[in-house]
Amino acid sequence: MTVYSAITGEKDKPRDDIKVFTGENLFINPRYEARMYKTLFHHFIDDEYSIWVDGNVFLNHPEEWYYELLGDNDIAVLEHGFLPTIEAEARLCLKMGKGEPEKIQEQLKVYQFEQVAHAQTCMLIRRNTPKMRQLSEEWWAHICRYSVRDQISFPYVFRGNVTYIENDDHDNNEYFVRRKHNHED
Repeated sequence: MTVYSAITGEKDKPRDDIKVFTGENLFINPRYEARMYKTLFHHFIDDEYSIWVDGNVFLNHPEEWYYELLGDNDIAVLEHGFLPTIEAEARLCLKMGKGEPEKIQEQLKVYQFEQVAHAQTCMLIRRNTPKMRQLSEEWWAHICRYSVRDQISFPYVFRGNVTYIENDDHDNNEYFVRRKHNHED
């Protein structure tokens, strides 16, 4: 069992409480570096179970506690606390200038008829199975093809294969506490 993260571009302070991958500068955009470790976990983690957390997320329970949340699926995430759909996430990214606008617009056209729950992807609880590895490869392909904003592609790729955990607080909840990134006030 492994709890892990990737800290790239000095966005967060190094941690010694979990396994941390640091950027190898394989990409011009450091966000792709972090997304590689996040989505393609099976290339870096051999354990049967793993939990991805953003570098500023700290779990409230021992890691074994989280694996019960998987239920019958191989991945579990928290529902998004305040953005109900992929479209809402994409529109907010466009408004805030996050991601590549032309890629997000194209992505919206492809995903337009999908009504799937929206996820908060700062914590991913996974079981390492062939199906999960295949879906993770597909997720990476969507991030590379469309937008690096992984919360847009996650619900589309994993639809029907994910346990959504009810959540009403985006930053401080029963599952974790999120601290500000180094660059945030």
